[in-house]
Amino acid sequence: MVPEHVPAKRCMLLLIGAGALVSAWGCASRETRFQVTNFDPQQGTQRFFERFDECYYSVDPSGNIDVIARRHSESDDAGVGDITQVVHLRTVYRSAPGSMASDRTMINTTVTYAILGPDGGSCYEGAGFMYVRENTRTGALRGQLELSTVAPHRQVGDPAIIFEHAELTGQFVARKDRRRVVRMCNELRRVFGDMPRYQPARVPADVM
Repeated sequence: MVPEHVPAKRCMLLLIGAGALVSAWGCASRETRFQVTNFDPQQGTQRFFERFDECYYSVDPSGNIDVIARRHSESDDAGVGDITQVVHLRTVYRSAPGSMASDRTMINTTVTYAILGPDGGSCYEGAGFMYVRENTRTGALRGQLELSTVAPHRQVGDPAIIFEHAELTGQFVARKDRRRVVRMCNELRRVFGDMPRYQPARVPADVM
């Protein structure tokens, strides 16, 4: 149980980080697990691990891949409430074998990490590099999300902003199920709305 004087932000971190107590990172290569590295100027670097219960993927006609993972955690602490975490990865291109080298410094994937609780929810979004291996015979996809950076972009309600600047990495094993991918993506869109359209920064006239 979390003491009453611990702020809500800390309560969320304790709940999200609970997966680290189950087993060490890398011990479950067949699981879907993600790590958040938070860069807090006051607390220093903090790392949290979580195992996700559901993970699905789909491939569109252009060959782009959607991977979506979800975990719902029920809390016995009335002051914290249930927490749902969703990670959505979408490739923006796929390199052709033999024509383009893959490197973890490249960006080929948009990243959304959503946390929903009793006070609302936040979407931490950014981009990174993901590589996958698809088994078309079994309908399974194994992959790795390499270094990606995320920051808060969309909020609903009055959630605590847990991460101002963080890195998200992880490994996943997904089952091919287009209907579930579409449904879970639509659920995120209903809660948070569409991503704001990109607006280029305006350069003051006196510096041009």
